[in-house]
Amino acid sequence: TFNWNEVDRYPNFENCENSIDFQNSKNCFEQTITTHISEYFETQNIIISQTVKDTIRIDLLVSKNGELQISKIQTQELTREQIPSLDSILKRSLEGLPKLYPAIKRSQQVQTAFQLPIIFRGRLMAEEKIILGIDPGTTIMGFGLIKINGKTMEFLQLNELLLKKYD
Repeated sequence: TFNWNEVDRYPNFENCENSIDFQNSKNCFEQTITTHISEYFETQNIIISQTVKDTIRIDLLVSKNGELQISKIQTQELTREQIPSLDSILKRSLEGLPKLYPAIKRSQQVQTAFQLPIIFRGRLMAEEKIILGIDPGTTIMGFGLIKINGKTMEFLQLNELLLKKYD
């Protein structure tokens, strides 16, 4: 296994093939993977009870075949407590990346290892929210109210309104 500084060409995603030099190729690779992970995190419904600010360090391995896998995740204990499924979220975040080509050393495809820092800032949801759900019907409209406080949900009311035409 080689590190970044020992290869002739960095691992390359399909969308980075036009990068003309070593540094541009590295930047494109890092930008592609960082953007992909960040966008995946945004789709997750992560609820935390304390604010989390952490630099998550992900040790990645690119095989000779261009397969990407996480070998180690380093993070603060608070982050692990607040996001117990962090490892599986990060592993799933790698799915759907563009095709990856392995690094090259002396014209041979080689396995490479590197560390990617991801800055994570998790904020608390507003302490308390009341949500109104409406089911508009033709003659009857149903509605429900729930209150969310942190990680708990409380049912407040469920009812319907009879919608008549008045002459």
